[in-house]
Amino acid sequence: MSTKIKKNESRRATSDLIKLKKITENFFAGLGGKLMDTKCVKTPTYASHNLKIYCVNYYIAFSNANLFGKGSFAEEIYPRYRKMRSDWRQELKKSGVEMTNFALGFVPLLASEDKTRANNFKYKKELIKPLGTEIIKINNNSPVYYQEMAKRFKVKFALKEANGFFIGPERGMMYVLEAINSARHKINCFIDIGAGTGELSAYVLRNCHPQKVIVNEISPKLKPHLKNYLGEINKNNSVKITFDFKSCEEISIPIKTDLISVGVFYGFQPSLLRNKISEITKSLGRDGVLLIQSAMPETLFSQHILLGDLNGVNNWPWYSKKFILTNYFSRVESFFIDNQFIILASQSSDLINKIMKKIDKKTIPYNNFLI
Repeated sequence: MSTKIKKNESRRATSDLIKLKKITENFFAGLGGKLMDTKCVKTPTYASHNLKIYCVNYYIAFSNANLFGKGSFAEEIYPRYRKMRSDWRQELKKSGVEMTNFALGFVPLLASEDKTRANNFKYKKELIKPLGTEIIKINNNSPVYYQEMAKRFKVKFALKEANGFFIGPERGMMYVLEAINSARHKINCFIDIGAGTGELSAYVLRNCHPQKVIVNEISPKLKPHLKNYLGEINKNNSVKITFDFKSCEEISIPIKTDLISVGVFYGFQPSLLRNKISEITKSLGRDGVLLIQSAMPETLFSQHILLGDLNGVNNWPWYSKKFILTNYFSRVESFFIDNQFIILASQSSDLINKIMKKIDKKTIPYNNFLI
């Protein structure tokens, strides 16, 4: 590519980002919001099959504490947040923004509440209609992303939505799981919360010689797949596999666990922690590890919630200290790897250090990513 073409692309991108910012300011101003900050990085993203595109997060301050409701994050707050995000993106699209060139998100902050207005307005919820999913067997016609996973980790299946988007498994989680296995040497009990196609459990069964694996998944379509796939790997019945097909908030946590993986989508994670964090920490003990797929580069809202690192997020009346992992673990490590954010949490700082050294992939610390 010539230097001239690169310069033209850079100018066009700058122009598009300015247009994005202006439309975004106007949209949220109509909801009583004020644009406070913008975080923008150009990075490979999963949605674009590893092409580099701009990932932009806008930080919007509101004065209406009731805007997203109160109560369960999964059932009340997140559906309103998603609806607002969807309406904002539709406004951008109507204004001529080429949405495929960007991965966009916003982080809602609560500024000082306007007591004089006593605003009780709640944004309406997104009415989530299941798009339908298809379990895809990975082959030579699959995206290169999954072909590489198949070679490196023996991954066999992917999950595809009706709109054409692949939604898992994630390669970053596999890299980190591989490092955990190498650092720990032994994983006796593994809990896979939000198992999806079951590839993390499959890896543990093949490589970690566990005594027990607990598989949690709520999707009815994935139940027979998980039983067949993992059952075939464990056909000699050497491992006790327990299937817990219910909401992650209701999962049974055993007394002693070595590794708990959380792959449920971001809207469920705060509710899971609020209901189960005490059981999780007690089960993991002093040398267990919590592994969370915590955000994509354009979904920093979920990351801020789990880290408790932004007062504007923490100020919302629905926010709970139980969301903040550092309140429960002596060491919490957050980093960007292969298109996604991962959080590792443990009482053992030495173990986290060993895992980070074992990861055979370049990582970007969370704070460095935001600069």
